[in-house]
Parts: sequence; structure tokens; C-alpha cells
Amino acid sequence: MPDRPTDWYQVLQVWREASPQTIREAYERRSAQAEPGSELRAQVDEAYAVLSDPARREAFDRELDASDAVAGDEVAPPPVEVDEPVFASDVPSLPRPPAAHPQKKGVSTGLLAALIGLVVLAIALSGALVAFLLLRGGDGGGDYPSDLGDGEYDLAAMQLQEEDVIEGMAEENSGEFNNDDWAIILAETEEDVEVKLNQLEARGRILGHRSDFGWGEETFQHFGKPLTIYSQSTLYADEAAAEASLTGDDYCGLPVETNPDLVEFEVPKIGDQAEAFDIIDELILGDGTDQGLSLGRRVETIVCFRTGRVVHAVSQIGLDGTEDHEFTVELARKMLDRVDLAFENPRSGG
Repeated sequence: MPDRPTDWYQVLQVWREASPQTIREAYERRSAQAEPGSELRAQVDEAYAVLSDPARREAFDRELDASDAVAGDEVAPPPVEVDEPVFASDVPSLPRPPAAHPQKKGVSTGLLAALIGLVVLAIALSGALVAFLLLRGGDGGGDYPSDLGDGEYDLAAMQLQEEDVIEGMAEENSGEFNNDDWAIILAETEEDVEVKLNQLEARGRILGHRSDFGWGEETFQHFGKPLTIYSQSTLYADEAAAEASLTGDDYCGLPVETNPDLVEFEVPKIGDQAEAFDIIDELILGDGTDQGLSLGRRVETIVCFRTGRVVHAVSQIGLDGTEDHEFTVELARKMLDRVDLAFENPRSGG
């Protein structure tokens, strides 16, 4: 049996159907993780050279298919059950093995009737499930109301709670921020506050609420885990403004530096729409001056999603290597559950 060729998709940690943009972003991420001159770096460079060239990629796909066909003829692999589809671009997607073909057998009338009954039941259950998801506005999205009064959105109730995050983390800060408050947080100088306030009002931002979770005085004992997790919900004037915050340079209404080192990754649809990205910078210990101690590369993994005219975000912040896209998506789903409950029970207010 011939050896299977090196799977360049696995080297870049992308699925086989990845777009050219996803391949380029994966190459940048994997290059940053590999030491210059190392065998891994050489493999990453070769993988990008093959997969970024349409002709070479097509030839490589044919080579993979031929190799898998030979393997399938020699050994028919058992069927693999998958609980959930893989969405994050940092998880490699392997080609599916060819399915084994069982021998045909006759089917009795009684068995056929039972099978038909099961099919009818399955269709009924699936219809009920679809109706439930549409009403609930779950991962597949749904029409969330946008006609509530500004005071009826209970943004505090939409936030993650301590039981949603990592055991041992505690809520350290939680509060509501109007545009005046948020402009002070975003501004780098006192003179910049008015400029930021005008930007927030021009973008249709009305109000936000944020909750932060951390390790308290034990932060230094948890460098192998996320150092901080936070959730944030921001109310906008209308759905168009909320969508622009999710897809434009507002970075979901978060306090992000201008033109950050940002790498997007794919996530399933959550609520009405979702986006995700990593922000990479340096973690400095000190007073914010050039004399601070660098602890290494810091990665903030963010998943944003929208429900009507509210934009939500969950974030985990840690040292390079602690980022976990799947975990951040799980946090977003937990937050969506709380958002759904808040929509079911809007608070009274004008």
C-alpha cells in the first residue's frame, strides 16, 4: 500500500473546503507559532505554497482522493459517529472514508411498516425541533424583537455568570456604561473623550453592560489558562447599526486598539449572525510605560453575535497557546441561553 501524502490541510489546520482567505490567515497564524528554520516552519511554508496555488491545490486534492480510494479498497473503515459538526478553522478536517456497502436483503412487510412509522415519527419530531429553534432563536438564529423600548432590554440579565465560566473564576467587575462612560474608557487622552463620544453617537450606540471574571490575587498561578473572561452586551438604535458594529471597524463595540493584529476565524451562526477573531499583542506587566515587563504574546479570542439590535461579545484573554476557539464558542452559546431568557422576560421601563 503506498504511503499517504503529507496532508497540507492538516499542517495548516484548516478544513479541505477552506477559502483562499482562510488558508492565508491560517498560514500567518501557523508561521507565527513555528520557529524560523524548524521542520514545522518548512512544512507550513510548503503547505501554503501548495494550497495557495489553485493548480497545485487541485493536483494535490486529486492525489489525496486517489490515496483514500486505495485505502478504502483495502480496508473498509467502520462508520464514525460525530456528535457535532466542526466549525472552527483551527481544527483540521479529514477527507471522509468511503462507505462500506452491505449486502441487500429482503424486507418483510411488517418490518417495512415499522420503518415507515419511524420515518413519519422522525419527520414530526424534526418539524417540532425546527419550530422550537425558530421561536427560541438558537444557534441557527431567529427573528429577535427590535421594537422594544430602550429601557426594556435587560442587558445585565444577558451576561455570563460565575457558573458559566471556569471553576475558580469569580466576577470582579460588572456594570452599565452609557456613551459618556464608554467614551472615557475608549479615549487615550482627555482631549480625545469628546471625539470618542461623537463616534459612539454617530454609530447609534445607546447603552452597554459588561461583566468581567478573573482569578483575583491568584492570577499568576493560572498562566496556563485564560487569565480573564468577560461578556458584554451593547444596545444600538436599530438593527442596521448593530449589524454595522459586528462587521465594521467598531469591533463589536469593544475597547480595541485601532488597527489591531487581528485574525478572523469561522464560527457557526449564533443568534441572528456571528463573527469571531483573535487579537494578538504583548502582555506587559507594569505601569504601562516602556519600562514594563513583557510576559509574552497575549491573545484575546472574541466571539460576537447579534440578537436584533443588541450586539453581544464573549472574550477569553491569555498568553499565547492558551487560546481555545471551541471553548469561546461554548461561552457564546451559554450567553445566548441567558439572552433568550432575558427576551422572554423583558423588564419594564421607558
